[in-house]
Amino acid sequence: MTSARGARRYFPTPLVGIAAILLVLILLTPVLIGSQVPAAGTIFTQAEVIVDYPTINTTTYLYLHAIGNIRYTSLSIGIAENYNWNAPPPIGSLVWGNWTNGTDLVAIGTSYSGNPIAINVSAYYSTTKVGSAWYVAIIAFEVSGTALLFRSYTAGVDVPRSIQLTGSQQPVAILLSDVGATR
Repeated sequence: MTSARGARRYFPTPLVGIAAILLVLILLTPVLIGSQVPAAGTIFTQAEVIVDYPTINTTTYLYLHAIGNIRYTSLSIGIAENYNWNAPPPIGSLVWGNWTNGTDLVAIGTSYSGNPIAINVSAYYSTTKVGSAWYVAIIAFEVSGTALLFRSYTAGVDVPRSIQLTGSQQPVAILLSDVGATR
């Protein structure tokens, strides 16, 4: 048996090729992603709101941030206290108050102790090199017994119907809808 034939036996050509491709991808991925400003409307600029309702108190905590490590031009969370869960009003009749706003930030957060409430969240990402994107959502929720109930009023924003407050289903991360990316 020759040494070339023995090497092929232990290192088949297809597996060596796959290993080489994986090695190149591993080495180049940080260069391709980490050194550039993310393009608007990509997964790196996608915004999400986290809803957390600890069972030790009656306060809902809200956090708005990006999935990636980017800085938003503006972030906003508004709360409508006049939301009626049993007879949901038209969105246009809600009074948005208790605004938490930020500019040139990575994330913002707020808390509220009312029940039920609706939230109006938005994140605007803009750079001169790669365009801009708006991420928005209008979501209502209510604490009912040991469950947190959700409703989405924004197309493309998926929320669970309900989660149990006891257990490991919290906090809930909800992706916002991209309503306009320009490049």
